Amino acid sequence: MNTTNYSSFGLKLYTVKASFYLLDFLICSVFTVLITHTVWRDNVLKNEVRFFFLCHHLICLTLFFGLGTITTYLRALQVNAPILVCWIIFALQIIIGRAVLLTLTLMALNTCIAVCWPLKYFGIAHFFKSKLIVCLWIIAFLDPMVSLIYGSIQGGHQFIRRKTCWTFYNIQPPSKKDHLDSRTTACTTHPSNTDEHLDRWEN
Repeated sequence: MNTTNYSSFGLKLYTVKASFYLLDFLICSVFTVLITHTVWRDNVLKNEVRFFFLCHHLICLTLFFGLGTITTYLRALQVNAPILVCWIIFALQIIIGRAVLLTLTLMALNTCIAVCWPLKYFGIAHFFKSKLIVCLWIIAFLDPMVSLIYGSIQGGHQFIRRKTCWTFYNIQPPSKKDHLDSRTTACTTHPSNTDEHLDRWEN
């Protein structure tokens, strides 16, 4: 996999992106708490399938923005965490993203049934509600977890222990040689401090 050094512009870009993710997370969290609390307090609203799907959608959306905030801040701050951590966070974000889209599909299907079969809607919706949610999460989990397990088996335990988020995020950390060259260049500019700088780096 090709790795590239992050420029200062790239770091600023990911910092801005992470800030937007954080803002979306905070706003969505506020609305999720307010709407979910309102629905939960009212027995009539709580029994409505459409509001059940709405609360499920808002919770998934909040989790998606939260995981997106963590992912982008890991890239912006260049956190050199174990690659397994990056795999898990990335897989969870994909799972939650799929759940968001599948919940929207269920909300559209629920509206379609309510319009086309209004007399049978209540029985159909409540009978299939729990089953559809279970199927939703099975479908959302299936592909990312298979990819995660396959990557773990393919790479082996040494890959998980030795590889870090540098490679996962396509980042090339500065090598010791590059750092030593930069120190040597700085010391050449100030010859009186050459021995002191080189001894400090070697130690």
